This record gives sequence, C-alpha cells and structure tokens, in this order.
Amino acid sequence: MSAGVAPQYAGITGQIENCQVAVFCAYATDTGRALIDRELYLLAVWCEDADRCRGQHIPHSPGEGG
Repeated sequence: MSAGVAPQYAGITGQIENCQVAVFCAYATDTGRALIDRELYLLAVWCEDADRCRGQHIPHSPGEGG
C-alpha cells in the first residue's frame, strides 16, 4: 500500500481512480538541477485514521516529524 492512495478524481483520465496528490518544486539550469521541496497531500480518509497513518510512517498530527 502506498501512502495517501485513495479513490479520487484524476484529471488525466477524467475518472475516479486510485491516486496520490503530490506537489514538487525543482530548480534546473544548464549546469545542474535540484529538488527544492515536496509535499504529499492526504485526503480526510487518511488524516482521520491514525492506524493507517502509523502503518505508512505518516505523522498523525500536522507538522509532527517534519
């Protein structure tokens, strides 16, 4: 099981699919590239289930664990 996977609308297919929502920020130049930051967004079904979060090593409260 992957963290944050749940049935939700996927714009790429136009259907309800099992998917994750994540945002990435990267920097790229001719001389190199770097990942600046990333964030995984969880639906309420995940946020409200402490056992499910614990099983995927997701901190239960916002900001917990960095």
